[in-house]
Amino acid sequence: MTRQQATSIATTLLEWGINARGTTRLASEYHGVSIERVRKIRRTMLRYGRGERMIESMVDAISNGWEDEALGLQ
Repeated sequence: MTRQQATSIATTLLEWGINARGTTRLASEYHGVSIERVRKIRRTMLRYGRGERMIESMVDAISNGWEDEALGLQ
């Protein structure tokens, strides 16, 4: 998975409601990746708390490449 794909998935989770029921499965189907990949991105986004600012900053971290190693991105 590329950084661009991970950023797109993270953005989808943010926009659709990261804690909404079924969002992880729907994001997996929408982006054509395994649910485990989406769960890993979701866990990364929630690592520092569930506050909206923290989640948004983690989307930026993924986008900027700071989480490449943790997510196994290319």
